[in-house]
Amino acid sequence: MFGTKSLRLTGLITLIFFVFFIGSADFIQASGQEDDLDKARRLYQEGDYETSIKLLGSFIEKLKAMVEQKKNVAEAFYLLAKIYFEVGDDVKVDENLRKVFETFPTFKKDESNFSFRDRVEQARRDFIEEKESEAAEKEMKLKDKQQPVKKKKVLAQRGEKKKKKFPVLLLVGGIAVVAILVLLLSKKDKYDITGTWTMTGSFQGTPFLDTFTFTGSKTSGSFVDSVGDGGTYTVNDKDVSFRYSNYDIVFNGTFNGANSMSGSIAAYGLSGNWSASRTGGGSMAAAVGSAQRFVDVLKQQGKIN
Repeated sequence: MFGTKSLRLTGLITLIFFVFFIGSADFIQASGQEDDLDKARRLYQEGDYETSIKLLGSFIEKLKAMVEQKKNVAEAFYLLAKIYFEVGDDVKVDENLRKVFETFPTFKKDESNFSFRDRVEQARRDFIEEKESEAAEKEMKLKDKQQPVKKKKVLAQRGEKKKKKFPVLLLVGGIAVVAILVLLLSKKDKYDITGTWTMTGSFQGTPFLDTFTFTGSKTSGSFVDSVGDGGTYTVNDKDVSFRYSNYDIVFNGTFNGANSMSGSIAAYGLSGNWSASRTGGGSMAAAVGSAQRFVDVLKQQGKIN
């Protein structure tokens, strides 16, 4: 009898240790996976976009099938979208933002970049509208299956009243054509660069933050940064270009909306990227103006004396 109790006690202790070991292994593995996401986030902040993209891709492949990791996978897609936003790849920005909400529909994250935050919110709205449309379509198909006789009756009534409805359809079509023409004619008035903008970006791995004030017409004029350096700009529909007068530093980009722009920087063979959002007036104190910051980088690269 004593031997049987000892065997039972030994078996129970063995089972407890086995469960503890399995749980600890899962915890260690999950912690390692979270470390990969933290590492990718750090590489992004350091400007090493290529390595961060590779690490995020591997992270997603490992965790995408695990239900409890859906939020982490969504955050990985979010960081990929932000990296592609920084380098100006709009197609991949939209693809990854869509995957964020497909993976975790209620995903939310505080975002300090106004332009990127607008893109995220637009992607969220598009996703919600698409899902609502799909749900409405399914509901309509279900009703049609449940009421086949009523559907035939409605179709018969449409045939009988076809001549009476034609003038109404013609009127609605005319109104739609006029509305489209008005939108097309007013399209060019949508993009107005004049005013003060807050700009963020990176030039050869060096981040910068500054304000630019544009003065003139909707198509051309002059600009000045926070410390008084400036030049001229031109706008052609959505395309934007502005250049410093005293330096060969050129900004090329496009409007992403009425109050946001983004693009690339070219200076003496070096490059960078930028995004800007309208601040609505006023100015932001900056430690060093953009032109001087770029000149310091160019001097370090040996491009200018």
